[in-house]
Amino acid sequence: MSTLDNPGWEIKIDISNTSIANININWILNENGKQDWYRVKIENQKFNAAGDTGKLKFILGLFKEMIEKIEN
Repeated sequence: MSTLDNPGWEIKIDISNTSIANININWILNENGKQDWYRVKIENQKFNAAGDTGKLKFILGLFKEMIEKIEN
């Protein structure tokens, strides 16, 4: 996890040992303004996401939700 200069968060999670390891999802971008945005993709066995300063909890929740939906 790291911070961005625009400002915001960037998260990279290794998913190589999970049930979604072989899934690829192109960038999904949701942008409602400079202070309200996030993007997510799965590529090369990594979950990559970024978002504005208020989206850290949302992005982690999105990751958890994706894992749960695929496993169920």
